Amino acid sequence: MPCINYYGVGGTTQVADIVSSRFSINCRAADPGIARDLARSIAALFGGSQGNGIYGTTGASNTFGLARCSVIADGGLIPEPTEGAYNAPIDILVVHSTGET
Repeated sequence: MPCINYYGVGGTTQVADIVSSRFSINCRAADPGIARDLARSIAALFGGSQGNGIYGTTGASNTFGLARCSVIADGGLIPEPTEGAYNAPIDILVVHSTGET
């Protein structure tokens, strides 16, 4: 602790070669201030970002265009007494191109 976990939520939507995926990023820490600091860092990292993403090994065949990444929900601060932790969840939406036309 602290730790960050992420999960795909809500499935994926695809229209033509544009794909939208939603992720929940859970920022946990024993101290509530640290949990919120992690969440603020995640929001700053992903909010409004764009560029190229890479999956697997590096190389031109393993890249995809990241059209937009946005913070779509900030869950505040959730106490988790059985874990002795606080969770500051952030939901993001990632929009990218499959590269297929």
